[in-house]
Amino acid sequence: MLMTKTRTKEKSLALFLIFLALSIVFTISLKFVDVEPVGPENGYVGFSKLNAAFHDAFGYNSLLHNTTEYLGYIGAIFPLFFFCMGVYQLFKRKSIKKVDSCIYAAGVFYVVLIIVYELFEKLAINCRPVVIDNIIEPSYPSSHTFLTITFCLSTVLLNTLAYKKYSWAKPMNICAIILAIAIPIGRLFSGVHWLTDIFGGVLIAMTLVYAFEFALLKLRRLTNK
Repeated sequence: MLMTKTRTKEKSLALFLIFLALSIVFTISLKFVDVEPVGPENGYVGFSKLNAAFHDAFGYNSLLHNTTEYLGYIGAIFPLFFFCMGVYQLFKRKSIKKVDSCIYAAGVFYVVLIIVYELFEKLAINCRPVVIDNIIEPSYPSSHTFLTITFCLSTVLLNTLAYKKYSWAKPMNICAIILAIAIPIGRLFSGVHWLTDIFGGVLIAMTLVYAFEFALLKLRRLTNK
């Protein structure tokens, strides 16, 4: 689904708009469709029958919860890697203007991720199906799903577009893709999130990923002129 040699910025823009629309519609629907008190302390949850049935079927798995919790930190290494690359280029090339433009684009992208993350933390659309450390926490979208997919797939985009000639690009992409698949699945079956938390996290993440892909393709066209 990510950038290929034949992908155009128009296709990326179209995919961004499609996923944006799906994300907005799905998020709003959580406040209106089958909303019932099925969460801890009778917390109201959208798509309650579906969410409750899935959670009852698989329950809570502390091993999966803890494993995916720590694996999620690996995804955060990717933004740090590109930040360090930008700093290295700055000192080596002795000019802020000579740092790769895609590094700046990635920096803006990561700031947007933080803003989106904080926004949903404030909105608290619903809360976890389990109480952890005696705290009822917001759970939509699944932050591990949302952040892991965006960190990992943005890394694949950067490496595919700008750094594929480097020896580390391919193994990094393989690691990123594995994490982008494994962590959302692990969070889903850990029971620490509702099914809709994971699905919403995927939709929102892909919205941002395609926006980033569009920006990189646009940037590549400008820098090639």
